[in-house]
Amino acid sequence: MTQVQTENDEKRPELPRVMILGGCGFIGRHLVHYLVTQKAVSEIKVVDKRAPLTASFSKAMLDLFKNPVVKMIQCDLSRADLIDKKNLFNEPVEYIINVCGETRFGQSDQDYQTKCVDTAVKCAERAAKMKGLIKWIEVSTAQVYEPKETPGATETSTIEPYTKLASFRLKVEKKLEDFKFLLINYLFFYFLF
Repeated sequence: MTQVQTENDEKRPELPRVMILGGCGFIGRHLVHYLVTQKAVSEIKVVDKRAPLTASFSKAMLDLFKNPVVKMIQCDLSRADLIDKKNLFNEPVEYIINVCGETRFGQSDQDYQTKCVDTAVKCAERAAKMKGLIKWIEVSTAQVYEPKETPGATETSTIEPYTKLASFRLKVEKKLEDFKFLLINYLFFYFLF
């Protein structure tokens, strides 16, 4: 594989290395599928508290996770002790995509705080110390924008979360304001597989 010289004199693969936090969830697994089938990465570290066998994967998705580009790391990201024990943020990657966190509606404030806000902050703090990290990509929800009768929100839309989950995702966004990250707010994701 061809090597590229970076600013800090570190050699890295030409194709990026990616870590997907929450990679066994619906969005994460389809993101893995896309990146592998498009041959867009040299390595994907999938970090999730669930193993693929317990995450309701189809056979095709299970087979995809056996691809040599995919490295599965089982870890509960809400626990700092396990994050540190697994040394998740010690090996370089160019991109980290955070799709982990509680996504079910009707959960307690403590669940959303622990599984969305605290988890993102713990991981982002560790990622900030990584060499070679180009971008943290935080996947949030468009439910942070004030609902309108006409569809579509833009970056200038009024911020007014209309679900409890959205209010905690907004807390994550605010906590990460000083961190260089790309924010993706979505309302719905659809994948054809």
